[in-house]
This record gives sequence, structure tokens and C-alpha cells, in this order.
Amino acid sequence: MWSETPSNVLFIVDPQNDFSDASYRRQAGSLPVQGATADYARIIDFLKNNDIQEVHVSLDTHSPRHIAHPGFWDIWNGECWEHATEANSIFRRLSIDVQGRIAGTSANDTWYFQPRRYGCSDLEYAALLNYVREYISFFYLPANLHLQKPTIWPYHCIEGQAGHRVAAELQEFLDRWVGGGEHTGPATKQRILRYHNKGRNNLSEMYSAFSADKPVTPTDFRLLQKFAYDGPGTPTLRHDSTGHKHYANHSTNVDTKLNVDLIEHLLRNHNHVYFCGEARTHCVKATLLDVMRVVEAKPALYNPENVELLHNMSSPIIAPDTPDDIAAIMFQNGFSVSEQ
Repeated sequence: MWSETPSNVLFIVDPQNDFSDASYRRQAGSLPVQGATADYARIIDFLKNNDIQEVHVSLDTHSPRHIAHPGFWDIWNGECWEHATEANSIFRRLSIDVQGRIAGTSANDTWYFQPRRYGCSDLEYAALLNYVREYISFFYLPANLHLQKPTIWPYHCIEGQAGHRVAAELQEFLDRWVGGGEHTGPATKQRILRYHNKGRNNLSEMYSAFSADKPVTPTDFRLLQKFAYDGPGTPTLRHDSTGHKHYANHSTNVDTKLNVDLIEHLLRNHNHVYFCGEARTHCVKATLLDVMRVVEAKPALYNPENVELLHNMSSPIIAPDTPDDIAAIMFQNGFSVSEQ
């Protein structure tokens, strides 16, 4: 099925309901990106007007107990610890203060957090607390390649819930596209559609479709498994290098290291790989930074000009401390950026 001649590949990052702004099809999601609905329309037009042979779709995939959700945390209310909620914790940036406390800072104040116990033993909790302190500290080191900071977000992209699903207009078009439906664009090869879940490991943020910001080591996963995974089935520490044919509500993939096999699969045979989706300042940016480091590590194999950001099919989260700079980073390193 996989062609041995170059293909045009489209990778759509997280085009999910929770990242979608309001339209006649839906209410705004829990983390809406202004412009997402218009991006989907342009993505559909791009597929109608170009000979794309493969489409890959990443899906942010979480449980309520994910480290970037209130359900992972307790908050100090001045007198005692209580469960963090969206009302008292979201959009707070986490750091470790000089006394070793986990501080959650907003524009107006700072509150203190600790991981929720969920009935664990003192020994288990000590291991979790040590891991979380090291995890947060990592984001302030030069080794933080994705250039993000640890944040508590509103609940989003929860497995099995409507917010996790691909935006309806795009999903309906992709279903017709892969079957070669009428008015779905030119086709010179058999079409391939694949889905990739990311972020199912509760212990690490995973903006990129290809790796966590701070990957969870196998040792830490074994030690903290009751916190890392709370879904059905047995968790797997092995990436899928080509993706899934069908949309899946539940993922057991908790591997968070860089998925080099998938990146190289996309780039094989000198493919031209286009990237778009939500949001350009966060998940799209981290995804492209991962692709760039694989390409730059093997300059004899991969041409950076074959990796292209479709700039007007990806919108930013507008915030004073979040630069919309991935296009400039790509230009500076010989990668492609275009308006289609």
C-alpha cells in the first residue's frame, strides 16, 4: 500500500472540537482557538485543489487526571488542601519556588499546589511528588526543546467525550476523501488516512504529535503506573509508526519519547509533508520543532524544503508571553512556509 515514489502528505494537528471556535455546527470548545473553523474550511479547499496522497491526523488525548488538568492537583486554600477545580486553577503557570513549593501563578496572584493522592501510599506519594518537582523544573532548563511552560489548562480532549472528536465538517470530508468521493480533489495514487493519539500518559504534557515535552522514562512509568494510566486495557510503551486506519476513542499508548519512526515514515521517499492545524503557537509549533530536529540530524537523507507549514491553515493562541514564531524559526533553518 505504501508507495515507493514521492507522495504529497498532509499532517493535520489536533483539529478537534475542544480546540474549535464556535460555528453553526458546534459551540466553542473548552480551549477554542480563534480562527480554527476558518482553518478547517481552507484545509478542505486545499485537499480539493491538490493531489494529496496521504492525510495524517493527530488527536490530543487525555483523561481528567492528566498533569495539565485540575484533576491531577490539590490546591492550598490558605487553611487546608482541597481539590483543584477549573474555577481556582486553570491557566496558572507552574514553577518551583525557592522553598521547593509548587507555585501556580496567574496575572494576579500565586497559589500553591500538590499532586492529588488518589488513595496511594506514603511511599508512592513521595515518589510522585519527587517526579512532579523534577518535571516542573525541567521546563525552565535549556533542555526544554518545545519552548513551552507547564500550565494547568481547562479539561480538554477527554477520551470518549465530544471534545475529543475531530471537527465534524473536516471529519465528514476526510471520510469522503479517503474513499475517493466526488469533489474531493485529484487523485493519482490510492489515498491513505491515518490517526495518531497523543498525550495519553497522565505524567507529561505532549503538545507535539511526536513526543512529550519531557518524556516519561520507562523506569518512572513502572514506578508511577497507577498515576500514569487510568484507562481500559493494558498500557503500551510502544509508539505506532504509521497510525490507525479508524478513529479510536481509547488509546493505550503511553510512550512519550520522540517517535522518530513516524517522522521518518512521513518523510520517506522524499515526500513533501505539509503541516497545519491547531494551535500554531503550541501543538503545531512543538510538532514542527520535532520534525526539524530529525531532518537536521540527517541532512543527507532529508531536504528541509520538503517540510512545509501551511501558515493560513493554522491559527495561534494570542497571548503576550506566547510568541507566534514557528514560521520565522522554519525560515531561518531552510524549511518551507506558505499561504495557500
